[in-house]
Amino acid sequence: MLKILETLPEMRFSGSRWRTLVTAKCLRCGNESTYMQQNVVKHNKKGRTHCGACVADMHHNLTGTRIWRIWRGLRWRTRDMEDKNYGGRGIEVCPEWETFERFYEDMSPGYSDDLTIERIDVNKSYNKANCRWATNMEQQSNKRNNRYVTFQGEKMHLAELVRRSGFGRIMLMVRLNRGMTADEAVADAAASAYGKSQDPKNIRRRERRMSMT
Repeated sequence: MLKILETLPEMRFSGSRWRTLVTAKCLRCGNESTYMQQNVVKHNKKGRTHCGACVADMHHNLTGTRIWRIWRGLRWRTRDMEDKNYGGRGIEVCPEWETFERFYEDMSPGYSDDLTIERIDVNKSYNKANCRWATNMEQQSNKRNNRYVTFQGEKMHLAELVRRSGFGRIMLMVRLNRGMTADEAVADAAASAYGKSQDPKNIRRRERRMSMT
């Protein structure tokens, strides 16, 4: 609603006639501005609660951005009762994050387009205390179903073994499931003529690994 504070001595020509100008105050945000008197009357008659300054302040202009899509995605996942990894097992979004503005206020510090949102405790819900931004590799290591192996004397998760060896996940998993150790699985994959990734990065990794053995 707008409250008229004073009628101004000057007038404005609009719609083939001179219009009375007033100073009015928005009762929501306190902003004072000059309006044509007829517009203030129309504004209040329609029951509008926001002035132009309020509307600009209310809209974050981030709809469609990556961080906005992340917020929308986590809300969808937790509301899907058929998703056994999220909504179906009771994972929720805290009430504060039902609005994007509050989510952005809590999580925009530290955000980067190469990071993803991660729950620190995968059995708890989405909230400020339990969420952080993480690299894809960091997130892979924090999955409920993550598998750990020991390779060259170092304990690591399977995603890290895939990255270091240059071999595909399935190629290594098949061998690990046969009872091979991580070192044996990598050696056997290296000796195999089938299924090797031809990605240049993976080829270089294999060449470096072979040069060290």
